[in-house]
Amino acid sequence: MFAFRPYAVLENVVVVEGQRGKGIGRSLFQYVEDIATRVECTKIMVLSSSYRTDAHTFFVRVGFNAEKKRGFVKYLPRSSRPSALSG
Repeated sequence: MFAFRPYAVLENVVVVEGQRGKGIGRSLFQYVEDIATRVECTKIMVLSSSYRTDAHTFFVRVGFNAEKKRGFVKYLPRSSRPSALSG
């Protein structure tokens, strides 16, 4: 990114339905933003399933812009070979 600064990507952030509306999500996103700011990230991107419209409304309420960019995902097949990370 700009001047080789990092950026943050969030995916699969969920607050249990019965706990929504209590400020948990807002606090979580503020915590993430505080960390991203501290390590000088240029931006935070959040990925969400296209049908999660309630979540999208929440993301806009906490400052995310849905009009600037559009995300695309391509899932790759799992390899039958052991991962180099699995040791």
